[in-house]
Amino acid sequence: MARARVLARSAAQGRDAPRAPGPITALADPYGAVFMWETADRRLCFADSTLDGTGTTDCDVDPGGPPLAGAPRIVQLHAMVRHDLDVVFGADHETVESITCDGVRIGFHRVTDMAAGQRHVYAFAYPAVIIGSVTVTVRRGTGTATESLPVLDSFGRAPKCRLVAAERLPGGGRAYHLNPTHDGHDVAVLP
Repeated sequence: MARARVLARSAAQGRDAPRAPGPITALADPYGAVFMWETADRRLCFADSTLDGTGTTDCDVDPGGPPLAGAPRIVQLHAMVRHDLDVVFGADHETVESITCDGVRIGFHRVTDMAAGQRHVYAFAYPAVIIGSVTVTVRRGTGTATESLPVLDSFGRAPKCRLVAAERLPGGGRAYHLNPTHDGHDVAVLP
């Protein structure tokens, strides 16, 4: 059902309609899903859909999304806070072996390949907000390397990866405290 809503919404926008094979499910959970697709003019689009039928669609302005790098690199393609923190990223000329934040291992999966297999697309959802950058261990040929993937803006603080405390609110929402003092400043309240 969520896939049908995404298709209907994107088709209504004309040039943002997906080309074959259509939207790919990048992430899904009991609360909704994140889809990605390329348009006829090869722009990369993302859409999130929730069980209540709300969601957003966002498409790149230029074809191909971020350009494929000549050298190995990690590139963020999409990040948003839906129910969890959802991140979709590409690995150009390398494969991802692990992702960590402040020593905590984060599960991920490979979504698809782009650019004739030179960009592998991966995704992860994390049930807390991550501020700063995660550490990504990649395989390049027979060796490994580590790279940094910026996730969400660190609001002028050090870009080191931090898991942000979450507090359940009445009605099911969550408040994420973006500073360690929990003094009421820098609080994001999400459904």
